Amino acid sequence: MCGFVQRELDRLRNGILDPKNSERREALYAAQQALEWAREPSGFAAPYAVAMGIQEGQEDYSGEPHRSPS
Repeated sequence: MCGFVQRELDRLRNGILDPKNSERREALYAAQQALEWAREPSGFAAPYAVAMGIQEGQEDYSGEPHRSPS
């Protein structure tokens, strides 16, 4: 993978571990996971699924509204 992606992953990892970034930790983690997914999609959840709280295997990208069964 490109060196600049690895450098950014390293920066994100350091930012996550830095106690001064506690308020930004969730955003840093999301960015890290998105880059890791781009690098290896089979090993990480897709960024959209993570942001939307979609469990693996339950993705629905049809764009159509769906009702839950009653």
